[in-house]
Amino acid sequence: MVPIVDRVVMHHIIELLKIHGITDIVVTVQYLANNIQDYFGDGSNYGVSISYSLEETPLGTAGSVKHAQHLLKEPFIIISGDALTDFNLTEIIEFHNTRKSLATLTLTRVPNPIDYASSSLMIVEMYVNSSKSQVGARFSPIRSIRAFM
Repeated sequence: MVPIVDRVVMHHIIELLKIHGITDIVVTVQYLANNIQDYFGDGSNYGVSISYSLEETPLGTAGSVKHAQHLLKEPFIIISGDALTDFNLTEIIEFHNTRKSLATLTLTRVPNPIDYASSSLMIVEMYVNSSKSQVGARFSPIRSIRAFM
């Protein structure tokens, strides 16, 4: 909920997603959950549709994806809601589809990498094999995208 220029960081991320045609967004919330939900609501004021996955305790990125998998019905992008980026998401998705990749991870060079996390974006579709109690990942070319923050 930190403002940068004229809006909070997550609003900048939503605008980036919209520029690239991604308007169906799942936001994982734990810390300040009510503030985030009150601020963004269902997303209609921002031209998107936002669903929320509430975590009782922090689950980390992979745990958040697992916890929210019932909201993820198609391939999706994982993008941080608290870090600015100007990645060309359309180009990344096209690269992913052209290569028929299992997953795509987008990284950038920085002068001092210790100050940054190393991963920024991944496209993956989770599934659960209930008969074997296994969780896995299935990857397919992207036709429509959901963002997951």
